[in-house]
Amino acid sequence: MPARLQSSANVPPVPSPVALPVTQPCATLTWGRKGQKSCQVFQQDMLAIASHFLDLVKNGPPHSTRAGSQVAHKESPWGVLLILFLLLLPTGPSPVTAETMALGVLCLALTLLGVLQSQAQDSTENLIPAPSLLKVPLQPGFQKDQFQGRWYVVGLAGNAVQKEEEGRFTMYSTTYDLQEDNSYNVTSILLRDQRCDYWIRTFVPSSRAGRFTLGNIRSYPKVRSYNVQVAATDYDQFAMVFFKKISGRKQYFKITLYGRTKELPAELKERFVRFAKSLGLTDDHIIFSVPTDQCIDN
Repeated sequence: MPARLQSSANVPPVPSPVALPVTQPCATLTWGRKGQKSCQVFQQDMLAIASHFLDLVKNGPPHSTRAGSQVAHKESPWGVLLILFLLLLPTGPSPVTAETMALGVLCLALTLLGVLQSQAQDSTENLIPAPSLLKVPLQPGFQKDQFQGRWYVVGLAGNAVQKEEEGRFTMYSTTYDLQEDNSYNVTSILLRDQRCDYWIRTFVPSSRAGRFTLGNIRSYPKVRSYNVQVAATDYDQFAMVFFKKISGRKQYFKITLYGRTKELPAELKERFVRFAKSLGLTDDHIIFSVPTDQCIDN
């Protein structure tokens, strides 16, 4: 799946700080100008840093431009994190000893690790369960030669899609090129940061017409299985395709509404919404794209 739309990279909000037991070494340290602090207060400081760090990873620095956000996401959080940590180091008459530094770094690392693990668990628990392929419609008498060609992604729904975070997204195109072995070379073209990105993969047919698996899956170490199923299509105007991926212990699924043109009638969009909801999704998991003339017609 296109990485930007799978929405699996969003960072959920940091939970409320949890009081942690006080240990003797921390009680003897002097932190900044506020004087002596206990380990509990230090942990609260670390959680505040973690919250600020995760917020930067998710949103980038204030007033950053879209084009520069990727660089900022890679560099700014760590720089800010280092500055905030240094501000908490002992000042005044108390020297910065190796023990102090080691303890501070250890506490910081453990706190961040705990927060990130907590968010990963919460994210997994919040995923709507993926349906079995047997419960998903399969286009009767699927015609592989008629399905090939360019499709525009008009709508997207999935258990990792969040309307409030992604809203409307820029349309991209996917072209299915039928091969002699009846597999498809699949090429998606996306406009990303004012340049054209190409994503190429192979869909290998299974025992049932209209159902496929991801070719060369071993080149995707975290992906345990990847299934594609054409749920409905008239070949000339629209198609609804179901995708299911198991990555680690998580099961993701999405439904893509394809159009041969960039606009589809309202009744087809409503049919797509009903189909998505029949698989357990809600309005918050369904979004429609904004057409563009850049890249996707190449």
